[in-house]
Amino acid sequence: MVPPSMHRIVEDLFTGENLTFAITIPDVMNNARLKDDPILDEEADQRGILPHFRPYVSIDAKLAENHFSAESQNKIGLLKAKYRFGDYGSYKEMIKFMRTIEFYYPNFTKIIRIGMTHEGSPIEDDIFRVRLWRKNRSPQKCVRSLWGGRQTGSSTNPCSNLYQGEKVFSEPESRAVRDFLMSKEMKNKLDAFITLHTYAQLWIHPYSHETETYPMDYIELKRTAKRAIDKLKSVYGTQYKIGTGADTLAPASGGSDDWAKGVLGVKYVYLVELRPELECDIVSNGFILNKYELIPTAVETWEAVQVVMTSVLRAKRLSEGDSRLPSLFMRKQL
Repeated sequence: MVPPSMHRIVEDLFTGENLTFAITIPDVMNNARLKDDPILDEEADQRGILPHFRPYVSIDAKLAENHFSAESQNKIGLLKAKYRFGDYGSYKEMIKFMRTIEFYYPNFTKIIRIGMTHEGSPIEDDIFRVRLWRKNRSPQKCVRSLWGGRQTGSSTNPCSNLYQGEKVFSEPESRAVRDFLMSKEMKNKLDAFITLHTYAQLWIHPYSHETETYPMDYIELKRTAKRAIDKLKSVYGTQYKIGTGADTLAPASGGSDDWAKGVLGVKYVYLVELRPELECDIVSNGFILNKYELIPTAVETWEAVQVVMTSVLRAKRLSEGDSRLPSLFMRKQL
């Protein structure tokens, strides 16, 4: 993205170097602002574009029935009144909310601080001022899973969207994930690994470095994925497709999901490309999801994640009330 003050400078630079260029989105900020505009209830449809408060009614009731006392539920109610769920708050506000939940319910919630960003800030406490801003483009490309070399889906060119980084785990974000998952606390104890991305509405399983390449338990992974997307669809009718990244999109080597499967040996590994669909018009930019789809996306995705958790329980022959509950790691790619 180029600020208005730099438009002419960048255009002259490209022209002077005989580089072909095109402006795909004239005003990203205005586009994001339009996506954040509130809508009327009558504009909502049955595909999950619903008033924000509705999904929380059933969720709150279920949680209260299973775990929370009347006193604790009142505390959460007061907390919700202070936190504007209808607005896309800053990352700092979300962290504050999660810390409050962690304080009141340490038995149910734990915030894990896994490291520092490229700029030296705590990963769990970055302040993102722009919805679309990713602090670093390379973390998803530099884990030790068929990294570099002659693998498809990566590039040694620093200007490429597929740049693999200078070396394996060259970025602090990916190193932080590696160090945490290979620590004594987590090593050989992880039952599922889910990394959330946008966008395309895909439920991706390993491996993604080349087409038609699958792990030994591919059938079970696909079966669980099918149940997950069916459950997801039952909420608002949102349709997802299943496959590897290479088969559904394009080869991509060095991903954290393939690393979790191939190196850590985690059984249930998925990369989920959330709303909107891949066919989203480039002018509207699928990375800037409409504001009124944010919470429905979270609600339907959570239903699918629970399917994966249930599969883990069945595989380990545990019941939902067992104290030896499985370990699930969820990673959001910003």
